[in-house]
Amino acid sequence: MNLMTRVLSRGIACAVLAAGCLIASAPPALSQAGTLAPVADGHGVFVAQNQETHVFAFSLLELPNGTIHGQAVVLEPATQGLVVVDITSFMFIGDILAMAGPITTAINAPPQFVEGATAFFSVKDNGSGSPIPDEFTGVGVVPPQFGNLTIQQIIALIGPPPPEAFSPLLLGNVRIY
Repeated sequence: MNLMTRVLSRGIACAVLAAGCLIASAPPALSQAGTLAPVADGHGVFVAQNQETHVFAFSLLELPNGTIHGQAVVLEPATQGLVVVDITSFMFIGDILAMAGPITTAINAPPQFVEGATAFFSVKDNGSGSPIPDEFTGVGVVPPQFGNLTIQQIIALIGPPPPEAFSPLLLGNVRIY
């Protein structure tokens, strides 16, 4: 088994594990608020701007009152780097879903990925059965001194993600409901 196959195999296993953890995590208590509705979910393997292979999984749900529950996990198998983000805001920009929230866990991650900083990312669902793979931007970070910004504030400051920010998934799927 060559190195790339081992990295992808380990990455896929981690993505499956992360996705399972996201799905198995208990949603917030639901009393009279209603039921959770799925907004989007996904998992996959992509090559980031730094040419490293990354694995990700995310899930985003919304209550009828607009409250959201979401989490994203990104793993860089080469460094064993792990970043966990609680998704606290999202918005659609055409066929792009953009999300943001505070980093709750950063292990062996690059120095800008610190707990409490706001992370943001975007995905494209190119349709079920489409020959065009779904896409992921990788994760950007707003330094902690700027506070916990929403994705709406981030997009207002830096604009929507440019087409070159997206990487096609090598494996995996993104579903926007």
